[in-house]
Amino acid sequence: MRHQVGWTALLVMVTGAVALASGFPVTVMDDRGKEITISEPPQRVVVAGIPLYSEILIALGQTDRIVGVASSPENPPEVAGLPEIGPVYQPSMEAILALEPDLVLGASPTLREQLEALGIVVLSGGSYGMWISDIAGVLETIELVGKVLGVEEKARLLIGSIAREILAIEARVLGRDRPSAAVLYLYDPAGAPYVAGRGTPEDELIARAGGINAFREVTGYAQVAAETVLAQDPWALFVGTGQLANLTEHVVLRALTAVSEGRVFEIAAGQLVSTKVAEVLMVMAQALHPAAFPEEVHP
Repeated sequence: MRHQVGWTALLVMVTGAVALASGFPVTVMDDRGKEITISEPPQRVVVAGIPLYSEILIALGQTDRIVGVASSPENPPEVAGLPEIGPVYQPSMEAILALEPDLVLGASPTLREQLEALGIVVLSGGSYGMWISDIAGVLETIELVGKVLGVEEKARLLIGSIAREILAIEARVLGRDRPSAAVLYLYDPAGAPYVAGRGTPEDELIARAGGINAFREVTGYAQVAAETVLAQDPWALFVGTGQLANLTEHVVLRALTAVSEGRVFEIAAGQLVSTKVAEVLMVMAQALHPAAFPEEVHP
């Protein structure tokens, strides 16, 4: 599995065993496996991808370099008021060009090709196609952005902080019985839910929080019948922010044991691949193993 390999490499980075280069020009490897050389620190950065890129720039103290962002309800407040280039799933190339960027982060493959043809440097983290689907991808993207902006030491410290938080949480649940859990997205109290299967950030977080994904046989995200969820009857359920009422009012899903026994918890889906991923993991770990966190306020 990709996240296992990437995670091991990043733990080596955290211990300081990986030497950090400094100075420009710098050469980095993008999500395509292509080497890209940047001659000098970018000063005008457009975030054309998910809010993670803005979060990283903010956490690294580089907010003043952001000149535009893709619109998203998950955007951090620090970028409110900046020019928007259209939604994450379809940003406008014209709007990007109007901002005269020297670096674009997170563009889709098609948009990237168009921008690169005009000589604009474009970088995306994660796996090919701009998608970041695991914790390793988040940390690798922090490393990438830190290097191209010339703030590698700050990036290393941020990676180390997130990794230590995650490892501390995992240590608390290690060796405990692993209850079944599921992440549901229910946008309509009368509709069929979407479940998160293997290969998703939700699946990885359930495992790291000490649980077993009840829908591990599903690949990616899939809409399933409410009766299918009822048949699985996971011990704990996680739903997107604001969707709890949709679940408890659902004519079928309200019969789930987790609903009747109060083991349904909201998580911020936008933070699953963000610099706040450890906070989501803590919510999930506390929900699955409250006895492991006696001093904490449980969700």
